[in-house]
Amino acid sequence: MANELLHYSTFGSGDPILLLAGGPGFAAGYLQTLAERLSGAYQVILPDQRGTGGSTSADTTALTLTSYLSDLERLRVHLEIDRWTLVGHSWGGMLASAYAERFTDRVRSLVLINIAGLSAQVFDTLLPHLLAKLDEAENQKANELLGSLATAVDPNAVLLDLFLLLQPTYFADNTHAVEFTRWLGPGTMSVTTYNSLVADLKNIGFDLRQRMGHVKVPVMLLSGTEDPFGEAPITEARSVFPQASLALIPASAHYPMLENLDATAHELLGFLRDPMRGAGQSAIDVTGAWNVTAHQEVNGKILEITGSFTFNKEGDRITGSGTLDFKRFKGDITFVTSILTAPQNYAFDGSMKDEFVSFAYRNVVNDAGQYGHMMLRVDPDGKRMEGKFQGFGPEHRKVINGAVVCERPA
Repeated sequence: MANELLHYSTFGSGDPILLLAGGPGFAAGYLQTLAERLSGAYQVILPDQRGTGGSTSADTTALTLTSYLSDLERLRVHLEIDRWTLVGHSWGGMLASAYAERFTDRVRSLVLINIAGLSAQVFDTLLPHLLAKLDEAENQKANELLGSLATAVDPNAVLLDLFLLLQPTYFADNTHAVEFTRWLGPGTMSVTTYNSLVADLKNIGFDLRQRMGHVKVPVMLLSGTEDPFGEAPITEARSVFPQASLALIPASAHYPMLENLDATAHELLGFLRDPMRGAGQSAIDVTGAWNVTAHQEVNGKILEITGSFTFNKEGDRITGSGTLDFKRFKGDITFVTSILTAPQNYAFDGSMKDEFVSFAYRNVVNDAGQYGHMMLRVDPDGKRMEGKFQGFGPEHRKVINGAVVCERPA
């Protein structure tokens, strides 16, 4: 493999786009429909990354980030491309970012589709996050699979079963999840590659969050609105790429190109034609007070929680604080009592681009362990914001999802 090119396909002609699959360990086939859709105006190069699909590798010691980056650079030279746009999905977005950090002068622009994160930490936090989205029977099956790993004759087969079990949590529509899991299997998902590459990323302390300052190319963040990773990766990526524009794809989760191809291609093509569109600061000012209504499911009931937020906007940075009152749900909230004793105060820190406000929040009053992320879309008149939140706690025991509406006081 060290002296061979990756197995790859090309579609169309024009300015070159390198399209990188997720995983790690996924073959690139699930991105072919997106490649074909973009090929009407661009040359799209779709490679199987080392150790996946047609780019097999018997040497697991060569499944490293250094090898992956060298593979991509050799492919660029082989194709006689001076500069290209990198479009990476999930892990592919992490790889695209690492390539841009190493070979900055070879990158025209970056598109990060549902990027998982910009450091190896994501591989430690992802599994508990996904397990929290399974129902009781699925959780029991997942724990059985995890428990059998130590004595399994073929641990890779057990891990593949776990990957298949978790896939529905990545989709907004289970129909698409079923179709994807039919595609996913030993020929299209290499557990060995996943394990080897993740081990390498952890060993080298992979973390791009403080290393991208010299990358000044246009960047687009594209994400399904129901992504199980929540808003945390977007918040993190926007802090690393302050020049980035943001596009949210409705009716989709972690695979927007499979669940809403039309909207995904539309946003991508718009960015590729004009990479600076949508970048920069929002003209809408959200500074000031807001009345808040949130809905979340607790113990099988939908609870309505009210309160107030105050935001400060400086440039594209959003900071602020808020108060929510849980006292009237004393009979419904039983897993933590400290939040029922007094209104809870929260601190915010995030950013605003175009009409989207995205921020992390944390309880600053007690030790309930409440923290999370919120993403809101602001009406053009600046009087209403609406969106979703994803919270963790109390004491990191469960993931809570809900809807939020913020309105200016009358």
